[in-house]
Amino acid sequence: MQKYSFTNLVLMFALLGSFFMVGCAGTQVKPQAGDIKYVESKALIEDKAKNSSNSASIDLFYLQNDVIRMEVTALLGYRLGSLVMNQQKVSYALHPQKAFVEGPFAARTMKPLFRQDLDPKLIWAVVFDRDLKTFGFNCNSVGKTETCLGTSGAIQGVSVTQQQMGDSETGPLKKITIENGNLKFVWLYKSIKKHNKSYNETFVLNKPEDYRLITIK
Repeated sequence: MQKYSFTNLVLMFALLGSFFMVGCAGTQVKPQAGDIKYVESKALIEDKAKNSSNSASIDLFYLQNDVIRMEVTALLGYRLGSLVMNQQKVSYALHPQKAFVEGPFAARTMKPLFRQDLDPKLIWAVVFDRDLKTFGFNCNSVGKTETCLGTSGAIQGVSVTQQQMGDSETGPLKKITIENGNLKFVWLYKSIKKHNKSYNETFVLNKPEDYRLITIK
């Protein structure tokens, strides 16, 4: 079996200095039915240095501006990782490594995943369509396509292209391409639906008993 890297499969977030925190056990938010959205999506990750690529499915769940969950699986349903975040806490399970990480909504919490400090605010920005210019990107829009280029610091040389494509009957709804000199991540939103499970069923992520706990202060 091919060995998959969870880090590569959620490369979009790494490239952004960020998809893709446990977060919310004890949270008393009770959204109305239909507030939680489910995005069925596919991702292709190309490692330019190694001349290799992997594909994965990403199930994205979110409550607008409140919380995000991602489930990343490889072909044949092989589970790679689970990620939950709100703006206070980040938690993720790395299933092949049997490791569970939790810490604050800060770049240092992402280091075990990406091997560098990466800001989860940028994951938040992509999922919730925030203005990337506030993170130091220069952006230009033509029709339904916006292209942004990082100009300094950790995002220098990173390009992010977001293209609105149409309806799920004729193809993907949205295409996000994130690229730097070494890596390219193409993320396709196939469909967006209402998610009928409860807040706690969707956004509470607990450490499995046999997983090693890594706590970031």
